[in-house]
Order: sequence, then C-alpha cells, then structure tokens
Amino acid sequence: MKEFGTSDIICAVATPPGKSALAIVRLSGPGCIELVSAAIPALADFKPEDARRLVYGFAVDENQNPIDEVTVIPYLPPKSYTAEEMVEIICHGGFAASQAIMRRLTSLGARVAEPGEFTKRAFLNGRISLSQAEAVVAAIEAKSELALKAAALNLKGELYDKVDEVRLAIADLLTLIEAEIDFSEEEIDKTSFDEIRSQIERQLAKSAEILKGYDFGRGLNSGYKIAIVGRANVGKSSLLNALLRRDRAIVTDIPGTTRDTLTEWIELEGFPVLLTDTAGLRESPDMVEAIGMERTRNEIERSDLILFIVDNSTDITPEDMEIYRSLSDKPRFVVTNKIDLKSPSNMAAHFPGDEIVLISALRGDGLDDLRSRISRFLNLDTFSLDTALLATERQYQAMKLAYDTLLQARDELKKSPSGEVLALFLRETLDHLGELVGETTTEDILNNIFGRFCVGK
Repeated sequence: MKEFGTSDIICAVATPPGKSALAIVRLSGPGCIELVSAAIPALADFKPEDARRLVYGFAVDENQNPIDEVTVIPYLPPKSYTAEEMVEIICHGGFAASQAIMRRLTSLGARVAEPGEFTKRAFLNGRISLSQAEAVVAAIEAKSELALKAAALNLKGELYDKVDEVRLAIADLLTLIEAEIDFSEEEIDKTSFDEIRSQIERQLAKSAEILKGYDFGRGLNSGYKIAIVGRANVGKSSLLNALLRRDRAIVTDIPGTTRDTLTEWIELEGFPVLLTDTAGLRESPDMVEAIGMERTRNEIERSDLILFIVDNSTDITPEDMEIYRSLSDKPRFVVTNKIDLKSPSNMAAHFPGDEIVLISALRGDGLDDLRSRISRFLNLDTFSLDTALLATERQYQAMKLAYDTLLQARDELKKSPSGEVLALFLRETLDHLGELVGETTTEDILNNIFGRFCVGK
C-alpha cells in the first residue's frame, strides 16, 4: 500500500456499489470540514458545537448547480472513527450521485483513500489497537451471527485487554528484576526466585488460554471445511441436501451424477461450516469425471473432517475399502447411509476404531446425531464468548512466540537462575506481545493487514 502523510484529506465511498436508497461518502483529515463546505454550502456556518449533528442541504458543483440532496455529519477530533476531523455525507444511492460528489471533493483537493486507510489512521492515531483493527475486517467478513458477536467483542477490546493483562504483569516483573540488577549492591528487598517462578507460571497459564482461542477464532472467521466422500451412488449428494435442508445437488440413481465438487455453507452451533459434495472416486474413462475426482482428492487434503459414506443397503465393496484406505491419515467419520432400506449392518467389523454414524439422508434419520458429533469433534460445544479469540495467523504466531519465550524464562529458572538472562527472555516476551497489539509492528505488516480492507473502511 502506498504511503501518504496523515495530513492529507482522504475521501471514499463507504457503501457498496449498486442500487440502494442511500450511499455514504466519508472524508478524514485536518481541514476536511472547510473543504466540504465549498461543495455543501449548508456546512459553511459550522461551529464546534455543531459537531456530530446532522446538517441538511444540497451538494453543488463549481457553478453552484445542485448535484444531489444530502445530509452531512461533521466530526471533530478525537471523537471520530479516525480520531481526526471527519465528515460523512449521506446522498442518494446508486452510482451517479456518490461518484459526482467524489469528483467534486477531489477537485477541491481531497484524494481517494487507499484500502483500509481510514482504519489505519484510527490505529496510528491511537484510537484502536491493531487487534481491534483486525476485528473490523472480521466483522465485515463474518459468515454467521456468532462470528459477528465475537468480532464485536474484539472490536470492543476484549482480546487487547486479556493480552494486556499478561503484558503488564510481565512488565512489572521485569522492572523488579532490572531494579535488583541495577542495585545489586544496595540493601533492597529482593524478589525470591520462587515468587518469580510463580508469577511466570500464572502468565503462562493465561497465555495458554489465549492460544486455545485460536482454533475458535479461525473457525469463526474462515469456517471449518468438511468433505463428503465415498464411491458413486452411496448418497453423498442426498446428505448434502439433507444437511442444507434444500435440494442443492442433483440426486439420481445413475452413478457419477456429481462430476464436480459442490460447496455450500451451513451453520453448526453458530460456526460457519463449508460442506463439499465431491465426485465419487472410481475408475472412469470420462475426462470430465476424472477432473472432478482429482478435485475430490484436493478437497480431502484441505478438509478438517471427512464424512466417508457407505451404502448400508449393499455389501461393502473393494472400491469402498480402497477409498477408505486412502483416508488413513485424515480425521473422519464413517457415515452409514440408507438405513431405511434394511437393518444396520455391522460396520464396526469393516472399520474398527472409527466413529460410525447411522443415517438415512432420505428420511432424515440420524442427522441430528451427525450434527452433534461434528460439533463435538470440532469442540464447538465448548465455545464461550468469554474466550479471547485470536482471529488471525499473525496474532497466533505473535502469541505463540511470546508463550514459547516465557517457557524459556521458566526453564532458565530451573537451571542456574540469572537475573540478566531472565530479563532478556522477559523483554523478548514483551516484544512479541507488543507486536500482537501493534506497539512494535513493522510497516510491512501494517500494509499487509490494512491492504485487506475495502476502500472506505
């Protein structure tokens, strides 16, 4: 992302393109209220007490001809999204009105904002932490109501607060150790190594709890991936339709009906789950079907769980067993379908040690049990919104490095305790935690984070 000075006035359309009742154009930067008043005369008499109040008027072009009927909200620092002077212009929706206003604003000296630049300014101006900035993306991309609630908690600062608890405790401990190093010859009360070890153990426990939240955060933001796998005509598409509660895949008695992968999102315990109905794995001279089976193999590799389906109404075939053996290193359930056609077979003899679920995709028998087992396997039933959620790989890696460094500090205490070496480990731990919340983050990392945002956010 190209870098600009934060004294620039930036502007962008903050709402998606297309037909709508309203659109919002926003500006940020010192002097933007004065700039907008040249395009919207109703703002010309702005006084500080008018901040955050709605102003009605018309946007006009350079010849004072009306462009559109608008309402305007001016903001003064620090009480704005960016903590800078800001203006939000609410105009009619669609393409023409917002673009005409944008052209007028840029002609007056504003420039078009880069992706994520409004949120980046909020971070640089100290209004939000880096973890809160990443929560903005999570809120925009939320695939379920639970994901949105979790993002809102991080946007409120829940993750920052829990990480900051650890940071402050370690910083206090480092201060004590450094004081004892600096005044080793003085008569000061020294902190015992048992006390230091006890404090480190407490912060390790808190850090481990934060790390545990990563799987939930990743699942809420990216979703879990489940592939429905088996030979042709065992009921894979029927299961997809049953879990979706609608007919998404074509179902026939002809083997090989599904020749490509079909993907659809469902919710389990509020978590988004991407279900993939795959092409049946078998020998086929059909080139299109062969491509579909190659895609099936790719889906198997990147899935969190495999639902391996067999047909209860027929004997287990060599083809079933060949597919089953190909899944040997993947987490899986053996799903026995079509139990409505005959009494359930003894599948445990064929698949010893595997979790076996009995269903009828046609009648819906066993589907609630299947959903419950999937939830337990993914630990969704243990999730609580009290959990601190590490929502990105970047956050997880920073927290993991902090935890590992703190472990080294504890191990140092077990060997030959040295205040100087211990202080080095604690400083490094603080650096990693500072990177997580954005206090010691490089410009490249910031650009990567904010480059993911849409323009106008």
